[in-house]
Amino acid sequence: MRYFVVISYVGVNLYLHYLDYHLTHTYSSNRISRGESRLPSSDVQFFTSHFMTNLKKNGPDAVLSWTEKKDINIFEKKLIFIPVHADLHWSLLVVVNPGQIANVYNDDIPETEDHSFILFLDSLKMHNQHVYADHIRQWLNSEHRRLGRGEVGDRFDPFMRDSIRVVSPKSTYFI
Repeated sequence: MRYFVVISYVGVNLYLHYLDYHLTHTYSSNRISRGESRLPSSDVQFFTSHFMTNLKKNGPDAVLSWTEKKDINIFEKKLIFIPVHADLHWSLLVVVNPGQIANVYNDDIPETEDHSFILFLDSLKMHNQHVYADHIRQWLNSEHRRLGRGEVGDRFDPFMRDSIRVVSPKSTYFI
């Protein structure tokens, strides 16, 4: 069992590094010139599994510095990847279009337009997707307040269970 855990951990890390490299370079056509001190902006944000562990254990204030110190506005991102590691198992949360949360509260915008949602990928269905999604919603609301984005619809905290749903693909498992 120990070898499986190590192989699983290495495999997930390699895959996340692959995604990080390719998505960042695909979505960001800007390159750093010699005089620039900042990395170019990207539509994709990656966090480590420590982010979710810290968020779940200590709340949104514990991960505030992850975006604040680097001046990252998560609402300008199209995809936010957050790996979850618990109980010797990996899952992946992907927050899609967090900046489009206002579309949920606007009845004039058709369903075909971009909307915010949370994609929860857990091949073995071992993690409770609603518990992790609730932590992500708390963090999104905290970031919303930190950036002073104001009221959306009639809410100061627009990321709620009824406004940003969790989507988990259905799959058949072959053993």
